[in-house]
Amino acid sequence: MKNDGIIKINYSDIKIYEFGKIIYIYNVKYRSVVKISSDVFSIIKKAEEYELKYNQLLDSFINDKDKNYIINLLKILNKNKIICGCFSENYHNITDIQSKDLYLCITDSCNLSCKHCFSSCDSVDKSQMDVEILINLLPFLKKIKIRSLVITGGEPLTNQNFYKIVKILKYNLDYDNLILSTNGTLIDNLCADFICKNFNKIDISIDGYDEKSCSYIRGKGVFDKVIQSVRLLQLKGMRHITLSMVFFEKNIDKIHDFRLLNKTLGTVPIERHFIPFGRGLKNIELFCKENTRISNSIPLLIKRSINENDSFRLLPFSCNAGNGQLFINYDGNIFPCPSLVTEEYCLGNAFDFSGVSVDIAIENSKGYKNLIELFPYNFTKCNSCKYSIFCLKCPARVNDIKNNSLNYKQWCNLMSEIFFSKYCEVIL
Repeated sequence: MKNDGIIKINYSDIKIYEFGKIIYIYNVKYRSVVKISSDVFSIIKKAEEYELKYNQLLDSFINDKDKNYIINLLKILNKNKIICGCFSENYHNITDIQSKDLYLCITDSCNLSCKHCFSSCDSVDKSQMDVEILINLLPFLKKIKIRSLVITGGEPLTNQNFYKIVKILKYNLDYDNLILSTNGTLIDNLCADFICKNFNKIDISIDGYDEKSCSYIRGKGVFDKVIQSVRLLQLKGMRHITLSMVFFEKNIDKIHDFRLLNKTLGTVPIERHFIPFGRGLKNIELFCKENTRISNSIPLLIKRSINENDSFRLLPFSCNAGNGQLFINYDGNIFPCPSLVTEEYCLGNAFDFSGVSVDIAIENSKGYKNLIELFPYNFTKCNSCKYSIFCLKCPARVNDIKNNSLNYKQWCNLMSEIFFSKYCEVIL
């Protein structure tokens, strides 16, 4: 690889956010970010101004340590498409051949009726994917470089074709990981054998750290059933088990109890935030002290983390929804992620992608255009605020507040307490 080109900054695709002596350079096309000091960025800008080539810039440094730092920095900036020109061959970027995390929803049905469910799933809705639909879906799935494939619902184990679906997927597709997302209540001995043989990982929603906290959301007896399933799976050799719990305003102080449960079980905790949508919105009084559409547990947890962890840092927007992540419904409709399964953000139907590039078709869809309007650098109410890339990290949360001025102000006020505090320079 030759390094003989003139250094150029790719201003057409980047946004620059300055925080004192620190600069975040964000590539809006590839949704990647690089954090560097303002002094170092000034050097890169001077190199461009004087039309320096790669080797000319390196020759301006005497100290080998400084020279090696610049070499590594230029590689990182080039890989993230923030600079161009100084390498005759670009470093391969994973987003050039975009591997994807796919969520395949095989049913809307669920044996539980959780009070917080944003999809409002229950046993009444029998919509599900059958074998014929899956076989017709395979040509679309084969077009995609799959990193991980998550079988989800509803509760996927309520689909009578579950075992056939998994076998068809395993026989026909290449992927790095097959993951099952389940509530863990329907796993018997034979099912556990099948899961351990075919899945790399299992994600179980438990939403509690004991019977009382779990039954508050999921119903009586669910906690013990999940614990039994975890121990059964571990006994049969499953080592990659995560337990998830939804946190909200009224239980945010129980996060350590949940972590302790996972430590005791030998599982990995996944901490999710309550979404006031679907059945969760109808039962809002169970989770929040006031009627709201915002996930107010997010700023509350940030404040808690700042006070408890000196090394805590806020990470900028890096959501890959609609690009490195897709949600495919049982009817073939495609959405950016599990949290944006609405007509407004539909990216098309998998059965209509014959003969066309998946990425190009998605990027040209109306749903994708609506999606990118939710990104912090595009969202009109906030795109002039330099803190937006740290504040609006989830497009689904932006969707919650975009048309509600009261909820927007609530969110802004809560996050402003963080960004305009004495801790701000430390956590960014």
